[in-house]
Amino acid sequence: MKRILKYLLKEKKSLIIGTMSMILIISIDQITPMLQKEIVDSGIIEGKYSIILPILFIFLALTLIKAILGYLKEYLYDYIGAKVHFDLRTELFSHIQSFEFEYFDNTNTGELMSRIGEDIENIWQTIGFGLRLFVENILYFTFSTIILFYLNWKLTLICLVILAPIE
Repeated sequence: MKRILKYLLKEKKSLIIGTMSMILIISIDQITPMLQKEIVDSGIIEGKYSIILPILFIFLALTLIKAILGYLKEYLYDYIGAKVHFDLRTELFSHIQSFEFEYFDNTNTGELMSRIGEDIENIWQTIGFGLRLFVENILYFTFSTIILFYLNWKLTLICLVILAPIE
């Protein structure tokens, strides 16, 4: 894991920008239900129809921002995964070339290359998709829990007690 972290830190700028995009997307996702509540409670129930259109324009703007940030996040995390994949493959190939010829007499080269290719591909998928998904889910859970505690701490505690055995 330390070696992979070394490769990830080479792409620190992309990792930070991708993660910041992710945080902004999650924040927008957390704001959306509050805006929906305003439309229903104030706009429809209280009859303040004049606030519905501005809130819908806010929805449109947030959706466009979320789409741009989502593309940026996906692109950067995939770029990081591809870059780590390339660096690992290059370093591993250089290492294999340093072996003595006798090593290849006793080892099936095709099997060696196949295993190396598959292992590096798995690392690429883990970084490009798994790392992003892991961080994203932790942030969603954390932000949602904070908002739920803000809205009703008693109901939130009941939900967390019920969910604890499931996890």
